[in-house]
Amino acid sequence: GLGTLLDRLSDWVIRERRLPGAQNDPDLMQNIMRGDAVFLRRATDETLAYLQWFNRFAEAELPSKDKDR
Repeated sequence: GLGTLLDRLSDWVIRERRLPGAQNDPDLMQNIMRGDAVFLRRATDETLAYLQWFNRFAEAELPSKDKDR
């Protein structure tokens, strides 16, 4: 569900991308609330890139619906 997506997103932005300004907290929302504007901008960029990849992956993996039905 959405909780799992947020966990994966947090893992990507905080642990994998290692953005400057990230706190020791693995929670993305906590990092955003404690961070500065530069961190917020970078986290937003990474989040959008991750979600774009996720959307493309889902489109490739999920069966397409017949639009004529």
